[in-house]
Amino acid sequence: MESGSPAEQAGLLLGDLIVALGDQVVTSVEGLRAALGSDRLGQSITIKILRGGEPREITATIAERA
Repeated sequence: MESGSPAEQAGLLLGDLIVALGDQVVTSVEGLRAALGSDRLGQSITIKILRGGEPREITATIAERA
């Protein structure tokens, strides 16, 4: 993960498995990219993850990659 990236700022860690963005279930990298489209830039969203097998939720603001 890039230092200072939006993912790092949101608290995502290497190894976290994203399972949903808001109410949208994520089942593939393509699905994740589609859910993070430019129409969502600047929006805050709840990200559901698995960290070490344990479900967690974090909030992130969608931003462009540097």
